[in-house]
Amino acid sequence: MKALQLKITIKGTKPPVWRTVNVPAAATFTDLDRIIRTVFAWKGDHLSMFQFKGWDITILPACSDELDKDEVDGREYAIESFFMMHEKISYIYDFGDYWEHEIRVMDLVDDYPEDYPKMVRFRGSNFPEDCGGVWGVEYLKSTLENPADPDYEKVLEIYDPAVYVMDRDQVNAALADIHCQPGHKSIMDLMFHY
Repeated sequence: MKALQLKITIKGTKPPVWRTVNVPAAATFTDLDRIIRTVFAWKGDHLSMFQFKGWDITILPACSDELDKDEVDGREYAIESFFMMHEKISYIYDFGDYWEHEIRVMDLVDDYPEDYPKMVRFRGSNFPEDCGGVWGVEYLKSTLENPADPDYEKVLEIYDPAVYVMDRDQVNAALADIHCQPGHKSIMDLMFHY
């Protein structure tokens, strides 16, 4: 089985926070949504979507039967053909906090033995949800650097950095439960549809 080695970076983070994950090439966008939520410890309580530069198309990982004309059901489409035509894909999680992720293919793995993803490298800890996005995390970090700050105790209740430390073994155990089902449509189906 083929796999794509994807580097997924949360845009706007300094230093950059990213995960590199081997993903079966035939996985759907719904699978990829679950993978991203798992490697960044997003709970899945918010909406998400995939977007492509230069295209007026949005892929929704989970959606109702009623889609707008520029929306596509992510359960049907395999990711491989999209990455062959797009250098990078944008994934947004939580339209309020607006966690924007940039996804790029780093390598192709020809003989990937599994039907589930595996995280191979990472940088940076996870972040709390509902904290205001990248800007909110910067506020939390700067407050914790100053114990004299009047908000220090309140922020420590919301964001104890020790809670958000990345554990690769724990993440890979969770990823092993995501058995990717092959998508039956490709980017060509989408191009002919529109």
